[in-house]
Amino acid sequence: MGYDRIVNGNAGEGLFQYLAGFLWRAEVRPQAQGQGTDGELCWPDLPVTQRLLYQVKSRRTTTSRTASIRVPLTPSEIRGWAARRPILIVCDLNRASAWWLDTTGLVPSDPQSNMTLKVPKANRVDASGMDAIRRIAVERWYESVGHPKLPKRLRNLRPDKIERTIKNVYLDISSSSGIRRDVIAMAVTRLLRRSGKAVDRSHLDVLLNPMIERVNNRTAGGRSHSLSALLALLLPDDAPELRTDQAAALADIAEYALFSRDFVHSEFGLVLAAKLAEVGRPTDIDRFHDFRTRAVALSQGPRFYATVGKLDDWEPGRAPLSRIFALATDRKELVRPTAISDDVFNHLAVAKVAVDRALAIGAANVSPEELVLIDQWTRYHADQYFYHDLGRELGGLA
Repeated sequence: MGYDRIVNGNAGEGLFQYLAGFLWRAEVRPQAQGQGTDGELCWPDLPVTQRLLYQVKSRRTTTSRTASIRVPLTPSEIRGWAARRPILIVCDLNRASAWWLDTTGLVPSDPQSNMTLKVPKANRVDASGMDAIRRIAVERWYESVGHPKLPKRLRNLRPDKIERTIKNVYLDISSSSGIRRDVIAMAVTRLLRRSGKAVDRSHLDVLLNPMIERVNNRTAGGRSHSLSALLALLLPDDAPELRTDQAAALADIAEYALFSRDFVHSEFGLVLAAKLAEVGRPTDIDRFHDFRTRAVALSQGPRFYATVGKLDDWEPGRAPLSRIFALATDRKELVRPTAISDDVFNHLAVAKVAVDRALAIGAANVSPEELVLIDQWTRYHADQYFYHDLGRELGGLA
């Protein structure tokens, strides 16, 4: 497994296991010989799917005069690395130090000749590198599940399958607690946006009813993102009409979301009011104008005022609402895709504290920094739920 094993034995692997456990707070799981890599790294606060393979190469000493360490490799050594993409670890046994290199894209899938990799000494195995290593582990998981796309086998779903799944998922929400409700509702929003034309909008009320019930529920959790799920249904690209018997309930939801100060995306209340006005009922048109006027005086964030600005010149009947919200950025606000650059991957414990505070004292009473972490935490766990739970429900994925 390790480079120059006849001379160095397992000393390099033992040194790296100590350094990774102490400095990266990682759990190191060595593999049996012949597996192509020496082991895997994982962290207690990351799912078991987010593991990072590593390969150790050992030296008795390294020169201090160069900026990198050259590691010569034979085709037999690197075969399979292109697919496994381990991080390469070089250990200096005399100095009790180690350096790392992400091998992604650096090795050919079918090597025909020897090659040399250069491991930068700037990539020292120390506490400052832990965030970068964890981020690589998370990125590997994203790529393994095809994030953020819906798996191909789930793209051509039957409408009745979607309806049954949403009904079951909202039963899960009712039996869950706290932030998990937000996680599940966000995953539903992503499903609705990605399943597209598979949704049978002639059965709109069947889909809307559990979301309306959750938004109106005064128990915290799942309301803001159920509002997003509502809009994912009501703002399709090719369906400006609104065929529902729940217009009155939706109008009340719009007002509640907009003015209660208890929704992460309160601007969605104004968007919902605009959708109702687009249908053309005089009472809904008047209500939209009233909401838009009152919204200007609210103390909200930049995202809220950007939405108000977009609707400032829009009038029902003059242009379709879909033209106002056709940009990719507006669609992303609904599904809240997770970004690899988010801080939450390396601060899950801090994010969980922020989540607990928001549940205890209300989202309006926590700091903007905590709100950002809560949002990231929710998106991150929605990734897990979307692929694993909805995947099993819809397509038998595990």
